[in-house]
Amino acid sequence: MLETLAVKDCFKEAGLFEYVGEDYAKEHLRKRVYNGYKNIYGVDGLIVGSNQYTGAPLLATKAAYYTGAGIVKTITSEKVTSLLPLYIPEAIPVLRPQIFRYDDFDGYDALLVGCGLGLDESAFRAVIDIMTASICPLVIDADALTILSRNMHLLEKQDRSVILTPHIGEFKRLCHVEDYPDLMIAAQSFASQYHCILVLKGPHTIVTDGKSSYRIASGNKAMAVGGMGDTLAGIITSLLGQGYEPLEAAILGVYIHGRAGDEVAKQAYTVIPEKLIEEIPHTMALLIGEIEK
Repeated sequence: MLETLAVKDCFKEAGLFEYVGEDYAKEHLRKRVYNGYKNIYGVDGLIVGSNQYTGAPLLATKAAYYTGAGIVKTITSEKVTSLLPLYIPEAIPVLRPQIFRYDDFDGYDALLVGCGLGLDESAFRAVIDIMTASICPLVIDADALTILSRNMHLLEKQDRSVILTPHIGEFKRLCHVEDYPDLMIAAQSFASQYHCILVLKGPHTIVTDGKSSYRIASGNKAMAVGGMGDTLAGIITSLLGQGYEPLEAAILGVYIHGRAGDEVAKQAYTVIPEKLIEEIPHTMALLIGEIEK
């Protein structure tokens, strides 16, 4: 343990990155206010899912609510809109239009695009519309990252906070390279070049805005299951909509996601995303001291 802490301190002193653990989460995670109501905890718009991929939007939506979002509108395909009330009745299903108008994005505190969106023509159109017609903070995940990798000029024109959440394969597509001498330097360089926040998923996930960089000390190998990325995207979007600073939302989101997975893994060989989601409120309550272990 002492050796591990010494290594962390060396990295921090060298200015390469800072490890984020429980202390950060306890310091930055907010308690819910006594007289709060749903609107103060954010209205999130999730442009996710398709008739082909129905699980991802359900996981992202449930994760956003379980992380504390006040209102979640899931803007999706007809098939997913019929499934949402059965899986999470709190969600507001909205049928995704063929073409978004500027006023379609009015009233949102945060947006998420990706998570089962697919790669057909309508998905490409949706990503382009969102990145040109919306102005609130945005999380880009999954299929939307693949679409973005073919339209990188859209990222260069953003005047709002944008959080990208790729795994290593998606990151390679975004950079159009096959390998990196140093993953941290590559992540920092990308975030700096495109003025975004990068969440590079993997063991000790990297979070960087190109100036400050972090590695997250939560998560485990049992979480290598489909749907984990959709869950994380929903968590980060929820925190963003609740008014956390974008970098803070990304760091906290990754830590909470990993910490909830760690709690489930104490009694499980694999961590299923839905079980992780159900652990989120308990994990957050532990971190802010409202309940004891």
